[in-house]
Amino acid sequence: MFNEAVKILGEYGWAAVFLFIFGGLLIRFVSVQANVWKRRGQDRMERLEMRRQSELSNHQFFANLDFRLYNEIPTLVLNHHQPIRQKLFRKLLEVTLLSLKEIVDDIVAVDMERMSPNQWASFVNVELQKVDRNLEAKALKDGMPSILVSKYIVWKTRSAELLTNYVNDLAISEVYSTNLARTNTLLYLLNLKLITIIGDAERSLMELNGEISGMTYEGEEIE
Repeated sequence: MFNEAVKILGEYGWAAVFLFIFGGLLIRFVSVQANVWKRRGQDRMERLEMRRQSELSNHQFFANLDFRLYNEIPTLVLNHHQPIRQKLFRKLLEVTLLSLKEIVDDIVAVDMERMSPNQWASFVNVELQKVDRNLEAKALKDGMPSILVSKYIVWKTRSAELLTNYVNDLAISEVYSTNLARTNTLLYLLNLKLITIIGDAERSLMELNGEISGMTYEGEEIE
């Protein structure tokens, strides 16, 4: 830089040298400040992302799910005269909600704003498909009759297909400008699903009638 300044001094005088040095310093200053502003911008975006993720993690869906799981399900009555079936009914719902909660926890923990709407839909649908696989594994490990679990999965598949369509609609809708907004709406839809889950479990047990009678669950004979 010194040699260049001497050359400019000989050709253009001190004013040009001053502009040359000042211009070089200004460029360096702007470059340093640009990096500072970039880091600050990234920090603000990270803080904003953490706040938005926190809002999803504290969505009403989770409070409703916990209420059903720990307050409503333990007192649900299917049939007073069939206590073992009633125990199965409650346990099936408990396993379902625990599986759903695990998957939705994973969904809201992901940095989804870097995804395109189609990538978001693909990710969410793949995750939601894990719910039935997880609950099936948990239910069979718990000792529930496989015929009951299979029947229940069939009933749930119908509502799961509707949910997949809803997710795809959210992805292409122009109403939602971000994936966080789409996920927020998805959680409200899952709130409604909490209601259909109870109906699916009840229908599964009622349809089986005598097919599981005589089998055992937790060492007791099913009525």
